[in-house]
Amino acid sequence: MVAHHGGAPEIVIVGGGLSGTALAIKLLREAQQALAIRLVDPCAQPGRGLAYSTREPGHLVNGPALLFTLYPEQPEHFVDWLTLQPEFAGQPRDAVAQAYVPRWRFGDYVSEQLRQAQQQAAPGVTFEHVQARVEDLDVSSNGVTLALDAGRVLLADHAVLALGVFQSRPRFDANGRLTQAGQYVANVWDCSRLAALVDADELVLVGGSLTMIDAVVSLEKLGYRGTYKVLARHGLTPVERRNPAPDEAPFGRVGPPRTLRQVVRELREKARTIIAHGGDWQSLPGALRPYLADWWHNAALIDRQRFFRHVRPHWDVFLHRAPPVSAALVDALRTSGRLSVEAAIVNDLAEALEGGVNVRYRLRGSEEERTMVAQGVVNCTGPDYRWHAGCEQPLVRNLFSRGLVQTGPVGLGITVDPSLAAIAANGAASPHISVLGAALRGTIVEPGTVIEIANQTTRLSARLLAALSVAQAPAVLQVS
Repeated sequence: MVAHHGGAPEIVIVGGGLSGTALAIKLLREAQQALAIRLVDPCAQPGRGLAYSTREPGHLVNGPALLFTLYPEQPEHFVDWLTLQPEFAGQPRDAVAQAYVPRWRFGDYVSEQLRQAQQQAAPGVTFEHVQARVEDLDVSSNGVTLALDAGRVLLADHAVLALGVFQSRPRFDANGRLTQAGQYVANVWDCSRLAALVDADELVLVGGSLTMIDAVVSLEKLGYRGTYKVLARHGLTPVERRNPAPDEAPFGRVGPPRTLRQVVRELREKARTIIAHGGDWQSLPGALRPYLADWWHNAALIDRQRFFRHVRPHWDVFLHRAPPVSAALVDALRTSGRLSVEAAIVNDLAEALEGGVNVRYRLRGSEEERTMVAQGVVNCTGPDYRWHAGCEQPLVRNLFSRGLVQTGPVGLGITVDPSLAAIAANGAASPHISVLGAALRGTIVEPGTVIEIANQTTRLSARLLAALSVAQAPAVLQVS
C-alpha cells in the first residue's frame, strides 16, 4: 500500500454505520505509522447507520448489554460504559449487564469510542468524516478514485465497502400517491409519517420481522388504538428472547454434523428433547455461536442455497429474538384481539374508492387473491440483503457495471476472499477494495452481528496495517 498522491497512505471507508465506524476505530487505535482515514457517509454522525439512528426509546437492542462490545478481548466494555451513564447510576452491575438498552444508546457508545480513538491516535494518523454519498468508484494500478454526490472526488490507496443493509422498498406505491396522502409509510422509522396514521381504525403491516415490532412500539407510543393486520410471507413473528445458559453439547458431540440438512434435523430433535424434559430451547442459539463460521464454511453451495431458500425464515425466528418488553407488548395486543397475523404475500396496493387502501394479497399455499381495505399500510419487510446490478444505489450499479464486484455465492451480498478482499467479475481478488458487514451475507451466515463485525474489523485492519508497514519499511542496502 503506497500513497499515489505523495502524502500519507489513505484508506476510504464507504459507509458510516456500525461496521464502517468500527473499522475506523480499530485503525485509529492500532496504526503506528502515518495514515489518513476518511469515512464517507451522508449522515451527520458516524456509528449509527439504519439500526442505531432511531431515537425512539422503545426501539431496543435485541440482546442484553453483555453481548454488545466493540472489543471482543474486553467483553464487558459496553457494560462498563453503561455503568457511567446517568440512567444506570446506582444500579447493580449484573442488572446493567442484562439490560436491553435503547438502540440509540449503543450508537452513543460507538460515537464516543470513535472520538476517543481520534484523540489517542498515533502522530500522523488522521481521521476525517466526509458528509457525502459515494456514487461511483473506479480503480487503477495507482489506487481508487471515488466520485461523491456533491461533485467532490477523492483519491485513495484502498477503499472499504461498509454500506450496511439497504432498506427494503417493495414497489407497492409506484406512483407515490398513497405516500403523498399519508396512507402508505415506506420507512418504519419516520415517526412523522406514522403519526399521520394514529387515528386509523385498522392498519396493515407488511412483514412480521423485528421491524414490525419497531412499528408497533412507535405507533402505540404515538397513541394509536386501532387494530393491526400483519401479513407476513411465512406467518412467523419474533419470539421473546430469554437467556438461559448455553447448552453444553448442542449436537451431542464435539462439533456439528457436516451437512446443513443434518444440522437442521439435529437441532430440531434437540429442541424437542429439551422441551419434553421441561427445559428451554433457547439454550441452543448461544451454544451454536462457536460452530457457525466453520459450519457455514464447510457447507456445500447447494446446501447453502437450500438453507436460504427454505430454512432462513425459521432460522431468523430461532436466532433473532425480540427484547422481552417488546415481545410482551405484541403478545398483549394479540391476546386482546388488536393484532392478528396471517401467512400471506402482498401483491399490490391501490387507492380505495371509499377511501383508504385496497390491499391485494394471497394466503400462503393458495392461488386465490384476496382484497381487504385498510386505512393505512406500513412497510415492515426489514432490510434488503441483495447486492446486484439492479440495485437502486448508483454506487452498487456502477461497481457491477465496471466488473469490480460479483454477486455472492447464494445470490446475496458480494463475493470476497478469506481476507475480505472483493472478488471482481474476472475472479481475481482486488488489491484495492475490501468489504465489511452485511454485504457478506451468504459468504458468512450472520455477518451483521456486533461480535461478528468486531471480528471482521480485527481481521481486516490487521491486513491493511500489515500492508502499510511493509510499504513504508525502509529499503535495506545490500553490501557484498
